[in-house]
Amino acid sequence: ISSDMQNTDKVVIFIMECRAMGLTVLAPDVNSGDYRFRVNDEGQIVYGLGAIKGVGEALIEAMVSCRQQGGAFADLFDFCQRMNTVRMNKRTLEAFIQSGAFDRLGPCPEQARLNENRAILCHCIDDAVKAADQSARNQAGGLNDLFGSLTVETDDGVYSPYTEVRHWHDNERLTGEKDTLGLYLSGHPIDSYAKEIRHFASRRIKELVPTSGQVTFAGLVVSLRVARNKRGDKMGFFILDDRSGRIEVAAFAEVFSEHQHLLIKDTVLVVEAEISSDEERGLKAVARHISSLADARSRYARYMQIVVQEERCDRNQVARMAAILTEHKGETPVVICYRAASRKGSLQLGQQWSVTPGDELIQALAAPDVGSPAELVYDKRE
Repeated sequence: ISSDMQNTDKVVIFIMECRAMGLTVLAPDVNSGDYRFRVNDEGQIVYGLGAIKGVGEALIEAMVSCRQQGGAFADLFDFCQRMNTVRMNKRTLEAFIQSGAFDRLGPCPEQARLNENRAILCHCIDDAVKAADQSARNQAGGLNDLFGSLTVETDDGVYSPYTEVRHWHDNERLTGEKDTLGLYLSGHPIDSYAKEIRHFASRRIKELVPTSGQVTFAGLVVSLRVARNKRGDKMGFFILDDRSGRIEVAAFAEVFSEHQHLLIKDTVLVVEAEISSDEERGLKAVARHISSLADARSRYARYMQIVVQEERCDRNQVARMAAILTEHKGETPVVICYRAASRKGSLQLGQQWSVTPGDELIQALAAPDVGSPAELVYDKRE
């Protein structure tokens, strides 16, 4: 892997092969990683930090030297202070955070809290760099003994002033990993939709078999190529991945022309297709209809439910919610679920408030300035 570290596509192929072989590839970590990939005493592959986009070899070598001399880095402020002699910009620190290499330096490195952890780390980059710069100036001026460290540490640790920041969404975390590493390490984008997809996908990709009719399945677009038929019409071939498996889907001229705007890499699509078997290439799918996730929700969901808590409900919240719903008009009905300490009730809004239930709408409603989480309600499946 180290021989092709600068070629992200090859690194991804090698790591996928490692996983297929049952080998453990550890996530990047500034307290254990070197420039190149290596194997630790437990037989695990330690991620080479040189494979993180935007991080140079000189910086990593200086970091390893600093770690060997002074021990493991305690937190982001400690890292910036000890690495202050190396030219390091904000983009480099963001690359470390997005790749997961700083996870163990954050306040909550547990897998279940990575979104919170990385959001806090990103939020305090500027302060950590300023504190390191000020500390260096103090040392140069002989003021270290008088003022000590300028990093304010409370009983809750150096991150306590930053804990109220907006937590990242799963897709933000995973997109950061894809941008810096070329692959998803801490999860898969489709994980967030797995429960929901069961309402409109009849099978997972690993369960697909040749059939005379059409089946519906969903997955993430991992690659796309466009070709032309003998008449010169465009057609598309794209690979879907739902973490259970992968399959190439062919969208011939008519279907491709109608749905070309949906065929974007790293997006989740719902496909109705005919499945057949090919002796050389295994299963192949021919798409008859392609839907975005928002379109599939509109087609299959009964309504979208928005939760409103009594203690947060005021004119400002209602006005903000109304503006957001107006921006996402569509065909899916909206039901308000009002909750108070001792009572609750539901109210279905008029047709003029129906929406197109995309991720942007759901995330906007859940944002701190609104605080009204929404979910799609489906009929129960047999």
